[in-house]
Amino acid sequence: MTGRRGARPAGSACSARVRTVLAMAVSLTLAACAREPVTPGLDPLEIVVAGGEEQHGTAGTELPDPLRVIVRKADSGLPAEDITVRWVVTGGDAELQGPEATITDEAGATEITLRLGSTEGQVTIVATVVEQESARAELRAWVVGTPRLTSVEPLEAPVGATLVLGGQNFSPVADQNLVYFSNVRARVLQASGTRLEVEVPTCLPQRDDVRVRVALGAVSSGTIGVAVTEGGPIEPMLPGQYVDLSDPDGGACVRLPGERVDGEPAEYIIIPQMTGTIAGARYPMSLAWLGYSGVATAPPVPSATTLTAPVSRPSLEPATDAQGTFDLRLREEEAGLLERRLAGGGPAPTPVGAARAPGAPAAVPTVGESRTFWVFNGSDDPDARFDQITATARHVSARAVVYVDDASPAGGFEAGDLEDVGARFDAPIHARVTQTFGAPTDLDGNDRVVILFTPVVNRLTERNSNSFVGGFFYGRDLLPELSNSNAGEVFYALVPDPNAVHGDARTRRQVLDVVPSILAHEFQHMVHFSERVVRMGGSQDALWVLEGLAQMAEELVARDYTAPADSAEAELFRDGNRRRSLLYLEQPDTVSLIVSSGSGSLAERGAGFLFMLYLHQQDGPDVLGRLTRTTLTGTANIEAQTGTTWEELFSRWTTAVFFDRGDDATGPFTYPDFDLPRFLQSPLVFNVPTGGPGDFAFTTELRASSMRYIRLLPPDGGTLTLTMGGAHGGPFTSGAGATLRVVRRF
Repeated sequence: MTGRRGARPAGSACSARVRTVLAMAVSLTLAACAREPVTPGLDPLEIVVAGGEEQHGTAGTELPDPLRVIVRKADSGLPAEDITVRWVVTGGDAELQGPEATITDEAGATEITLRLGSTEGQVTIVATVVEQESARAELRAWVVGTPRLTSVEPLEAPVGATLVLGGQNFSPVADQNLVYFSNVRARVLQASGTRLEVEVPTCLPQRDDVRVRVALGAVSSGTIGVAVTEGGPIEPMLPGQYVDLSDPDGGACVRLPGERVDGEPAEYIIIPQMTGTIAGARYPMSLAWLGYSGVATAPPVPSATTLTAPVSRPSLEPATDAQGTFDLRLREEEAGLLERRLAGGGPAPTPVGAARAPGAPAAVPTVGESRTFWVFNGSDDPDARFDQITATARHVSARAVVYVDDASPAGGFEAGDLEDVGARFDAPIHARVTQTFGAPTDLDGNDRVVILFTPVVNRLTERNSNSFVGGFFYGRDLLPELSNSNAGEVFYALVPDPNAVHGDARTRRQVLDVVPSILAHEFQHMVHFSERVVRMGGSQDALWVLEGLAQMAEELVARDYTAPADSAEAELFRDGNRRRSLLYLEQPDTVSLIVSSGSGSLAERGAGFLFMLYLHQQDGPDVLGRLTRTTLTGTANIEAQTGTTWEELFSRWTTAVFFDRGDDATGPFTYPDFDLPRFLQSPLVFNVPTGGPGDFAFTTELRASSMRYIRLLPPDGGTLTLTMGGAHGGPFTSGAGATLRVVRRF
C-alpha cells in the first residue's frame, strides 16, 4: 500500500491528507481522577465518561442516548465490577430516570437516562463512585428550543464563501451549532441567538440544490436549498493510496475522485474505527457521502435508498464455548488472587529463587509412583471448590510427567498413548513455547510439567453441551502459600470416558486429538504466570493480551509440523484459531479488540489472535517474548514493546487484515511472511456492505478499539464527498479516538 502527501485545501477547517507510511496519531484525552486512601481490599479507582455527554434536547424530553460511565482500576485500567455509582444533577433543570445509584457490570460500565425540565440552559450531571468519592466524572447536557432556519444569504455561492443564516433558537456559542450542507458539516464563524455566519464546506461538489439546516445535537431545523456554484478541490488518489480523516470535533471530509484507472471503475474501502482504549465504551459515528456525476448543470445524483447489506449466512459460532469460558474464568480467578495478595489480604508470596515448595515432590517421579493432587472442580461454593484425588505416574519424558487419576473410568488409554502425549509435549510444544515466550518455574524441583488426566475435568462440562472443557492450567499452583495449591507446574486434562460415567461420552481418539492444542495454549499461560507473577512480582496482563499470546502458542506449534505428512497434525493446533478469526471477521464492528472482562466470545479471541499474529509478522518473533516478560499491561505493554502508538498500530492492523493477499509484499499493511487468505481458507471472509454512488447518511456505533469495513462506489467519472462525525454529526465523545481510513482499491 502506498501513500502520497497532499496539501490542505485553503480555508478548510477539517481536511484530510493522503498519507505515506505512517498514519498520524490520533490524540486521546482520558480523564483521570484524583486518588485518595481507600478501604483495605479496594484498589484506587477512576471513572471515565463513555457515552452520552454534550447532548441537547427540548423541554420535557428524554435525552436520546443514556449517560454512560466506566469505573476502572486507576493503576491497571482494568474494569471494576459491582461498584456503586451515584448520579446527581448538580445544575440546571433535569431529573434522572430510575434509581440514582447504579452498579457497574463486568466491563465496569453503568448508565442512566435523563429527562430534561422546562427551563432552557445547561444541565450538569456528576457521577461519583460511592466507595471513593474523589473518583468522579462530570457530564453536560442542554435544554434548548428547536432551531428555526428562516433565511440564507446569498442563495448561491462557491465553496469557501461565507453565508449568513437567519432564524431563531440558535446557540450564541458558535461550536454548539451544527450547520449542515446536505449532511456535510460547515464551520460556524460567528453566532448569536438569531444569526449565524458559516463557511461553505470546501469538500462540496458543484450542485444546484444543497439543503442547509441547523441543529443543536439531535434537535434540528427544517432546510433551505442553496446552489453551490463552484465545487471544492478533489483529493487525487490512485489505487493503493489512502487518506485518514480524524478530527475529535467532527466534520472532517474529503472529496474523492471517481475516474477510472486502466479501464477499471473506482472503488474505495472505508474503515471507520475507534482507537480509544476505554474498555467497554461505545461510541456513535455518523457517516455521509454525496455523489456528483461530473456534469455541472445536472441535478444531484439520485439518493441511494439503503446501504446495501452484506450477504447473510449462518454464524459459525456455537451456542456455548465451554473451554474458552472456563479458561477466562480461571484467568479472572488468578487476577483476584493477585489483587488480594498485593492489597495485603492474603499470605506473602514465596520469594523468587526460594527452595522447593513445602509438600512438593523431592525428585523426578518414577513410573508407578502415586501422588495426591487438589483439582479445581468449578464449584461456586467456597468450601467445596477442590477435589482431592490420587493419581499414578504412567509415563516420564524429558519435560513431562504424565499422571492418570486412579478413579478414571474403564476403556481409557491404550499402550503408547501417554508416551505420545509426553513426546508431543517435549517437542514441539515445550521447545517452541519456551523458546518464544520464556521459561516456566520449577517449584517442585522435577524440571518437568505434570500432565494430569482426571475425570474431574470431564465433570466441568454439563451433560448434553455442544462444547466441552478439555484441560486447563490454574496459577494457584504456582502460589504455594495458598491453600489447595499443588506447589508445582500442573496441566489438567480430561480422560477418555466412552461409557459417559462422568459426563457426555468422550472417546480415546477425541481426547488425544483435543488435548495437544489446549496443552500448548495453557502452557503459554503457565509461562506467562511464571515470568510476570513469580519472577517479576507483577500481575497478570489484560485478558485480551493473555488470550492472544496463548493462541499464538498454538499457531507457532502448528508451524513446527511443516512436512506434508504432518499437515493433519498442524490442523489440530490451527483449526481453532481459524474458526475464531472467521467469526471475528463476520461482524468486526460488534467486537472490541481490548475486551477485558466477561467470558470472552470466540469472535473476541479471533480478533486477539489476528492482532498478535500481525505483531509477530511486523516486529518479529521476539515481540511475543517481550510482551510476556514484563509487568506492563494492555495497550501500554503493546506500545512499549513495539515502539508505536496504539492508534497507529490499530489502524495499520485493520488495513492489513483486509488488504493482505499472501504475496511477497512487505510494509505495515501486510502480514509479510504469512498467507492470511490461505490460512482463513474462505473467499467470503469480508462480509462488506456497499454504498454509493448516490447520497446517503447513517449512524453506526463502534466499541472502543473496534472497526468495520464498507465498500464505496463513486459515480463513474464523477466524485464522492465523504464526511464523518460523532453523534448526529457533531463532535466525538472524548477518548473515542475516531479515525476514518479511506483506501482506494481500484
